[in-house]
Amino acid sequence: MKIKAWSAVFGALTLAVMVIIFAFSSQPADLSGETSEGIALLLFPQLAETDPEVVGEVNHVIRKCAHAFVYALLGGFAAGFTLSFRSTIADGCLFAVLPGWGCAVLYAISDEIHQMFVPGRGPAVIDVLLDSTGAALGAAAAALIWVLTRKE
Repeated sequence: MKIKAWSAVFGALTLAVMVIIFAFSSQPADLSGETSEGIALLLFPQLAETDPEVVGEVNHVIRKCAHAFVYALLGGFAAGFTLSFRSTIADGCLFAVLPGWGCAVLYAISDEIHQMFVPGRGPAVIDVLLDSTGAALGAAAAALIWVLTRKE
């Protein structure tokens, strides 16, 4: 696939993940909690028969893992977008993934600001740290894949 085609694919995937993040962040706290609790019960059906406090703890862990995972996708796709403009490894892989990671981090910060205006939600520094870590892992994975698939 040509560079321009890869740029379009990764650009579209980056925007799609941003839209998904925005949609989930726009959910009021009670709806967001119900959604993640439903996922917890789907993944671990035996939780339905346990103490609600345990369900809440598992739900919390799932929410935090979801933060890291979705931002790993965002960081990977954004890094893939910036890498798609590089033609060789000598072009500087590290300097290509940093803008993609930075974009994901800025989006994480803006997402927490956005949540200040959503009923029952608010900003959390720990979420930005989780998001940034996930984005770094995604960007690193994109860089590794890019380096391993080069035919130099």
